[in-house]
Amino acid sequence: MLKLCKVKGLSMSPVFNEGDYVLAISKKLFRPDIGDCIVFRDDVYGCIIKQITRKEKKGFFVEGTHRCSMDSNSLGLIPLNKVIGKVIMNFPVSKTKESVPL
Repeated sequence: MLKLCKVKGLSMSPVFNEGDYVLAISKKLFRPDIGDCIVFRDDVYGCIIKQITRKEKKGFFVEGTHRCSMDSNSLGLIPLNKVIGKVIMNFPVSKTKESVPL
């Protein structure tokens, strides 16, 4: 199964930027591993995209790629049952250049 998610916020920039879309494959079809970017559900913040930095028997430690991003220090250990999927593709928002008057 696949899930299309829209990125909100800057926690994963410059890898994923606000407005980008990411395609995630169901956790039923992969084993989460260190370095994977995953989409997971948080009771407070809703759907979140982060990168796995460490694995434990009971879940994963995650962090964002932006220096001001939340990580497992504030989110805690992410259990497998909260993981929605692994990001397999990014669809960046096309940036249009502002026109310059002639």
